[in-house]
Parts: sequence; structure tokens; C-alpha cells
Amino acid sequence: MTDVNEVIQHKIRKAAANNALHKIADIVAAENQLDQTRDRYSAWVLRYGIVSLLLLATVAAHFLGVF
Repeated sequence: MTDVNEVIQHKIRKAAANNALHKIADIVAAENQLDQTRDRYSAWVLRYGIVSLLLLATVAAHFLGVF
């Protein structure tokens, strides 16, 4: 009788551990996706932010009479 209970308890622990590992894997995957999105956005802001600042500086210099 105790062998059956031990087997059942072992299967329950194994199922709980697998469930926890799947939940952890889902959390890690979501965080990785967020990091990739944030990196893409940061690169976009850096690239086009510099271009827009140069254009803004050129327009300001034109209105100030620098050229």
C-alpha cells in the first residue's frame, strides 16, 4: 500500500515540477521578447533621433543666419 502511495506522490511531485518549469520558461521567454523589443526601439531612437537632431540644428542655423 505504501509503495502505491509513494509512486502516486512521486508522480504528483514530478507533474508539479514540470508545471513550474513550464511557467518559468514562459516568463523567461516573455522577458527575452521584451528585451528584444526594447533593444530594437532603442536602436531606432538612436539612429533616427540623431538624424532628426541634425536636421533641427540645420533648420535652426538657417533661421539664425549661420548659412
